[in-house]
Amino acid sequence: MIKASSIPYTIIRATQFFEFIKGITDFSTEGNKVRMPTALIQPMAADDVASAVGLIATVSPVNGTVEIGGPEKFRLDELVRQYLAANKDPREVVADPKARYYGADISERTLLPGDGAAQRDPFRNLAHSARGESGGGRPLMVPSKRGRSA
Repeated sequence: MIKASSIPYTIIRATQFFEFIKGITDFSTEGNKVRMPTALIQPMAADDVASAVGLIATVSPVNGTVEIGGPEKFRLDELVRQYLAANKDPREVVADPKARYYGADISERTLLPGDGAAQRDPFRNLAHSARGESGGGRPLMVPSKRGRSA
């Protein structure tokens, strides 16, 4: 409906937040074991997402989807293992490439943002990229090719 309208728009698609790791872990726990897929994840802090939304709202609409993601990729099982260790949580992580993510089958790259998503130097060049200008260096925000109709 939004894409079909004549009103200018920008849809923001963010990767998972670091703040979701506890919930992801708890959902995937059975007894003392956490069964996690080995898929890649590129989480960001909720504050960074909020900053990006605020910045994107101040520039001209791109009439498309903007993808944003954290600066680093992790294997989901490894990230959960780090989270548990940091919190002195004794649960054991079992890496299982076929494990489901909230009940859904996922591939190795399902949880990653698309190519060209905002990832480094949080939003330094974001406004320039949104306007199609060069902000110096690699653009950090590009319209996504996902979900576009031909």
